[in-house]
Amino acid sequence: MIRSICLSFVCLCLTISHVYGKLENDGIDLKIIYKEIIELRETVQKLDNVVQGQSARISDLESTVTIQRNHIQDLMTDRKTDTEYRRKMERQLKVIENNFVRKYSDPKDYVVKSSNISPHENVDKQENTYYKSGIDRSVKEMVNPKLNAISRKGKV
Repeated sequence: MIRSICLSFVCLCLTISHVYGKLENDGIDLKIIYKEIIELRETVQKLDNVVQGQSARISDLESTVTIQRNHIQDLMTDRKTDTEYRRKMERQLKVIENNFVRKYSDPKDYVVKSSNISPHENVDKQENTYYKSGIDRSVKEMVNPKLNAISRKGKV
């Protein structure tokens, strides 16, 4: 592609030289054309060097992007692994804490005193106790054969 551009440029130079040629000779000065071709070659060489430099830079950037992409993927994998490891360690720590609390703590420390219960909670506790005693009574009636016999006689 560069060669075709150079060839086109040379043809253009020849045409310009011919158009601006001396009228009395009506010819082309080969020295001028040769100088233009050399200047053109130098320009093309400079452009080629710039293109090669840019290509090398693009290649470096692509490799950097690839390295960064791989690094990000590694970090994401590490983060996922770290999260799973942290959760596992938290579960193990919880088990150890629970075992320690069961082994070394006094159960009396965790009993709620009635003075710490609000009046509303006392009402709920009383209702639950009453309901529970009612359930206990009905269960005892079902189990006690004397009460069952009396209740059967009363029904007949």
